[in-house]
Amino acid sequence: MSQVRRNIVHNLWGQAGPLFANLYAVHVIFRSLGPDSLGVILFAATLNGVLASALELGISTTTIREIAAYWNYDSPYIHALIRTFTSFYWTLYLVIAIAVWWWAPILVMDWIHLDTMSPDLAIRVLRVLGVSALLALPRALYSSLFRGLQRMELNNGLDTVATIVQQIGAVLFIYAGVKVYGVVLWFALTYVLWTMAYVAISAMLFPWSALVPGFSTTVIRKNARFSLHMGGVSILSIAHLQSDKLIVSKFLSVAQLGYYTVVSRVVARAASATAAVAQAGFPSLSALLRDDRPAAVGQYQRLHNFICIGTVPIFAAIVFATVPVLTFLFNSQIAISLLLPMTFLAIGQYMNGTLSMPYIFSLAAGKPEIAYQLNLIALVTSTPAAIWLVYQYGLLGGGFSWVVYHLVAYVYGLPRICRECIGISPLAWYTDIGAIAIVAAASYLGAWIIVVSVAGMHPIALGVGFVGGSIVYLAATDVILGSRLPRELLSTIRLQARRAIAKLFAAPLAQ
Repeated sequence: MSQVRRNIVHNLWGQAGPLFANLYAVHVIFRSLGPDSLGVILFAATLNGVLASALELGISTTTIREIAAYWNYDSPYIHALIRTFTSFYWTLYLVIAIAVWWWAPILVMDWIHLDTMSPDLAIRVLRVLGVSALLALPRALYSSLFRGLQRMELNNGLDTVATIVQQIGAVLFIYAGVKVYGVVLWFALTYVLWTMAYVAISAMLFPWSALVPGFSTTVIRKNARFSLHMGGVSILSIAHLQSDKLIVSKFLSVAQLGYYTVVSRVVARAASATAAVAQAGFPSLSALLRDDRPAAVGQYQRLHNFICIGTVPIFAAIVFATVPVLTFLFNSQIAISLLLPMTFLAIGQYMNGTLSMPYIFSLAAGKPEIAYQLNLIALVTSTPAAIWLVYQYGLLGGGFSWVVYHLVAYVYGLPRICRECIGISPLAWYTDIGAIAIVAAASYLGAWIIVVSVAGMHPIALGVGFVGGSIVYLAATDVILGSRLPRELLSTIRLQARRAIAKLFAAPLAQ
């Protein structure tokens, strides 16, 4: 479990580290280059994120699972797996990069809605960012190598440094008077160097011969079923999880798309605690299910409880910080208009977090078909609902579509995972989540109503309200829900503080 804890910490700082650099870069781009420039840059990022996540076809998940389970038992097989998947990723990158370059004029002329930027400039921006940012596809393979070895400090370190350098460089170029196309070229250069760094680190962990493209029929036969199901999950889940932004890009202006993409990214970054726990737990669960199923179920339960109870204050903080932060990034009018969309996105992300460990357990157990079938059902239910919601209610509908999708997952996918994979009662799972939701709503909604009715949306008042709501929530989870998590967190904080103080006083004595 200690390795899992270390990986959770590495994933947390790897997700949260670049957040402030991203937000400040958004502020500078919006103020200096205009909302259309921000919107087109983020549309390109969204498009590449959709393509990279959907078209990797679940192979990165397969890589993590196989390396975690077989690295210590069959190195030649792992080397063959890496070579085969290297061929797939780089070939797919070249094909999709050519397609993005070719389709850029069609996307600019027939899909997005520009206000101030010229179509010619938008096409050039989309082409350069499209081809370079799509390097996230082969990077996903190298990242999965690190995750499979449970060396998550490597991918998180590279991602954090690269993102911060990229955003700080963009800000410096803008302050120096560089226009949008020059900034985009800087982004492209950082994507190339970022990928080269991944290749170099991979070569330190694996022989160069394992990183050269190749092909193995044994690898294909062994992983075909799992990878095909995961490929379906990748395509369908991205269709749901990114569809809100694509629908917004069609019906609303590119500036509104930029605002919505920013708040979506903030919520996603804030959900890094959930991702940190789930990603850290996956290789460990894959290894435990090979030898000790009861230990795997016990680890699942601990990580699941940590996510469901421990991440509530994070999502509550998003809502309380929305107006002050977005007023800094944009202006107060835009901030107020984004409050409800941000709230629904936060609720949807929390619901996604409650499903993350059941989903990860189903993958570790080798049953990706449950998630695949869930997403097929959601394709004909939640996606049409998302289109209607955005068309009728704009950004508010986009945020609420996240809640709708996860309600479908609660109804269909979750009961199957509980019964077929984990071996627990779905009713017990619903009861636990319902109790946490009631306690959280009473604590934070009550604090919000009191603070806003008395002092309005002043940043200090909202901060006081959040702290008060958090104190009530943590006390209630201890007294009402009987959770040991608040006491464990306080104990951990005290322990770390004592260690820090001991080191502080030990250093002068050692000298």
